[in-house]
Amino acid sequence: CFSARDRRYLLPGEDIQWFATILVSYTMTIAALFCWAAWSSAVMAAEVLPLLLYSGLVMIVLMPLPLLHRASRQFFATTCTRVLLPAQEVSWADFLLADIFCSLSKSSADFTSAVCHLATGPVMQSLATPKWSPV
Repeated sequence: CFSARDRRYLLPGEDIQWFATILVSYTMTIAALFCWAAWSSAVMAAEVLPLLLYSGLVMIVLMPLPLLHRASRQFFATTCTRVLLPAQEVSWADFLLADIFCSLSKSSADFTSAVCHLATGPVMQSLATPKWSPV
């Protein structure tokens, strides 16, 4: 289905699994730190960790360093650009990525809502204030 030009950027299954393992390891490390910060009442750390998670994932995928299959990541970024600015011929990769974006529209809206909540105020306020007080 992919053109010969696009096919050279596709990664073998082992490399995709390795890249996914890196992303999952990063995500689980941040999640564990968040649980520890919430448990130990480190509210400021708990508020910063979700922002660190989101920004770190974007930086890992879009970083321009020659690490983690740079050519494939650049192909992904240019395909995203072609999907968002459809002023040229559409390839199979463009169509497939646009279909994936449509399928992820609800989770993308939830992600946007979460980022807005994180950026506009104290999200972890319920951890800082007790729900009950002894009489």
